Amino acid sequence: MEGYQAPRGMRDIFPEELETWQEFEEQARSLLTRYGYQEIRTPLVEEKSLFERSVGQDTDIVMKEMYTFLDRKGRNLALRPEGTASVVRAYIQSQYYQRKKISRFWYEGPMFRYDRPQKGRYRQFYQLGVEILGGKDPYFDVEAISLLRELVVAAEVSDAQIHLNSLGCPACQQNYREILRTFLRSNEVRFCQDCQRRLQSNILRIFDCKNAQCAEVVRVSPPLIDKLCTSCLAHLQAVKEALDNLGVPVKIDQWLVRGLDYYTGPVFEAFVSQETNAIAAGGRYDTLVSSLGGPNLPAVGFAIGLDRLMTLKDSRTHRASVIRAFFLGGRAKSVGISLIDNLRRLGLAVEVDYEDRPLKTHLQIAHREKIQWCLIMGENEIAQQKFLLKNMETRHQYTIALNEAGQKIRELTCSETASVGK
Repeated sequence: MEGYQAPRGMRDIFPEELETWQEFEEQARSLLTRYGYQEIRTPLVEEKSLFERSVGQDTDIVMKEMYTFLDRKGRNLALRPEGTASVVRAYIQSQYYQRKKISRFWYEGPMFRYDRPQKGRYRQFYQLGVEILGGKDPYFDVEAISLLRELVVAAEVSDAQIHLNSLGCPACQQNYREILRTFLRSNEVRFCQDCQRRLQSNILRIFDCKNAQCAEVVRVSPPLIDKLCTSCLAHLQAVKEALDNLGVPVKIDQWLVRGLDYYTGPVFEAFVSQETNAIAAGGRYDTLVSSLGGPNLPAVGFAIGLDRLMTLKDSRTHRASVIRAFFLGGRAKSVGISLIDNLRRLGLAVEVDYEDRPLKTHLQIAHREKIQWCLIMGENEIAQQKFLLKNMETRHQYTIALNEAGQKIRELTCSETASVGK
């Protein structure tokens, strides 16, 4: 194909697909508001070092996947690969912790990683994320996980299962690293080159490796959950018990390790049966705020991969909310444009095809484009001070007086759309 194309791993999202996204986004916004979350918007570009300190120098994201560049002043910047570090940076920079004891944020937007493109996985991808800053009690973890489940249900994905584990506090992790390193050194020759490096630098990242031979070795290693201190184990058990009481199904997965270094304590991921990769993930990160220069405050959050989630959500079969109008003749356009203006002021969604085409052609185009309702006006309708409203699915056609337009259209579109959907 000649001409310009979108960069590899990046894509255009057209209106038909976006309708599905926007439907979910409206539901998500309403749900997040009911839970007490407020939206925050952060820059797409941050200092590269922000992600090196938060995500981790030895993670695949920082070492292989970040889009980085020097600006005209020689500053080393990066397109954000994830959202939490930016939210925490904004939280610290604004000293938001002085305004509220507990802060609940949510965000939505594009992230960037130079990853291998595959189904549902792009180099520019979209996330919806949630952060609770300042909350230490296990019930903040419970809130995050139950909210994640509600959002997935809102996307009409009913078979999602949440996996739960704990990485423990920094002391637990340090003790476990030594135990794990001793165990894995005897199998070092079986590891891929990346995992041989991780064995020395950041051993927990070995759990993220997709190499089958590496995974086979890891699966027989001592699980971290058995090495948790009393406090960390009690926190995990409290979270699991509360979720059970709420009826939120959770599976303990002793091999679950998040791919970012800032996590401490409980971590979780959401899977669906037909997908091998998680559609959402999160956990507790009690040391991130202080490590980036803020106060010593606990936190927990998660992010949903919208690209993956939306591939699982059923798309709409027609644009039921939009009425297609067309006018047959110059005089009909003159009268019709005032009618359409009034309908839009009443809150109805109307789009117009102003081209001069035969009525049959107009209807064929509307049918092909899956328009449900068509408003038709010609010379005869003007003379009678009426117009026609046609349901393209049922083939029913109604004659409506101009002075009853708004009321009658609302009655018909609402009642017939409901009956068609049954």
